[in-house]
Amino acid sequence: MKMSLSRMRKAVNDYGMINAGDIVYCAVSGGKDSMLMLACLVRLSKFHHIPFTVEAVHVDMGFEGSKAVAEGIADACSSLGAPFHCISTDIAKIVFELRNEKNPCALCSKMRKGALYKYIAGLGGSKAALGHHADDYIATFLLSLLYEGRLSSFKPVTYLDRSGISVIRPLIYMRERDIVHEANLNNLAVFENNCPNSDKSERKAIAQLAHSLNKQFPHAEERILNALFTSEHFR
Repeated sequence: MKMSLSRMRKAVNDYGMINAGDIVYCAVSGGKDSMLMLACLVRLSKFHHIPFTVEAVHVDMGFEGSKAVAEGIADACSSLGAPFHCISTDIAKIVFELRNEKNPCALCSKMRKGALYKYIAGLGGSKAALGHHADDYIATFLLSLLYEGRLSSFKPVTYLDRSGISVIRPLIYMRERDIVHEANLNNLAVFENNCPNSDKSERKAIAQLAHSLNKQFPHAEERILNALFTSEHFR
């Protein structure tokens, strides 16, 4: 994992993501992004000059089969040496049954993050790591531009006043294709997304648009990334 560790260490150092003595609560869905992030954070904690520890937190959305997925993630976290926490929720029922949302992703994301941050704060924690990578950075920017008409995206580090949690994104310098390669190369345990809307989200459509732009305008994604990374508005 030399490439992943190198880019993660650079992101952590560039943005001051971790302080001495931090417990970094790593949000793990079971997908390739979060599992690689967890594996790299655990390894980084063993040699980084700033001492910190890593624990994994999984939000069980309540979909069919989600208990089995949580058990599999727990086993994977154990093999990596990361303590595991599971938050049981009724988010799936609320979003898809009670609310019957036509576009459920926004509400689902808001509730999932809310449950995560509340749980971490309840543990006395102050640092949450999310598995957003460089392609997500681009997609969030394009979603905001095309659907809201404004220039916005998430930042590598975000402090949440209401919960006292700092959200860090250690994979911000990683491209999705590299994450897939590294996850496969290291035989990381990866679990299927059991959300029925996973293949229909606006975010996935925007990601495909970004890739198509890259085909028509070579290096378009890299130029968007460069603009985001060098603009004070997005730092």
